[in-house]
Amino acid sequence: MSTTRRIFTREFKVEPIKQLDSGKPTGHVARRLEVNPNTLHRWRRELKKHPTTAFSGQGSRWQEPCSTWCWCVLTFCLTTGGSPQFATILRLVIRNKG
Repeated sequence: MSTTRRIFTREFKVEPIKQLDSGKPTGHVARRLEVNPNTLHRWRRELKKHPTTAFSGQGSRWQEPCSTWCWCVLTFCLTTGGSPQFATILRLVIRNKG
């Protein structure tokens, strides 16, 4: 017997979070949806941290756009005559975080 991962829509994830915020017990909501209570806590944290971008993909977790930010700072640093050491550190971060 093979198990497949369930895929939940953004709407599906937001609804139980609203129920938790209204005071319903986590265990009750989790049992009704057949999900682990820790999953509900994670969904709640993700929505609180990134209200507009949480649950925006195909099941992959949201990731900080580190390399984009680093490229912007690196470009600014190099075009304004910033610290060469700082530019080197940013290049290393970009290379390692991708």
